[in-house]
Amino acid sequence: MNILGAVRGTRAVLLMAVVAAGSGASPGIPQPLSPERVYVRLADFANLSGRVRAEAEASVQWVFRRAGVEVEFVECRTAPAGTCGKPAGLRDIWLEILQEPPKNMPRDPAGFAVLAPSQRLSDSYAAVSFAIVASRAREMNAPEVHVLAAAIAHELGHLLLCTSSHGRTGIMRQRLDREQIERMGQGTLLFTDREAAAMKARLRSVQP
Repeated sequence: MNILGAVRGTRAVLLMAVVAAGSGASPGIPQPLSPERVYVRLADFANLSGRVRAEAEASVQWVFRRAGVEVEFVECRTAPAGTCGKPAGLRDIWLEILQEPPKNMPRDPAGFAVLAPSQRLSDSYAAVSFAIVASRAREMNAPEVHVLAAAIAHELGHLLLCTSSHGRTGIMRQRLDREQIERMGQGTLLFTDREAAAMKARLRSVQP
């Protein structure tokens, strides 16, 4: 299955979701009011530099903030089975930064989300492979941090939207080309209004 296509003469980042069986702000853009808050328990197995982590997290926070969702990253040393100092709350979600993708997953997607048939956000999780992110960044001659941030935001979007479906535009497109990665760096690659409303509605249904 060819899951990495050529788009406008350059390679594209492919992102995916799997359904399981059973703070920087851009100047001049107003901040949304009363955002819903979600806590991302981040386990960094790729040992990213502090600068890359901080820049990627800030970009992801901006994308979600524009959708009315406040993302707070919580550093963890363990995979989802761990507690990060305390048990996962109702608005906690898991994210793993891997060096290589799992052996049982296709090697082309930069990230994936595993959606459990559960109302608890923490029963599902997302992961991004930094090796694939770095490879796609080289192919597109784009900054790694922008590709990383786009992949993270996309996979977290799958978790909060609770769907494996992709959008036709914006951050939830299945393939992100160089033009869209540039928009990620500019803070203009966003969720659609419909996606933003769906995420906020789901978070409002879960008491913090």
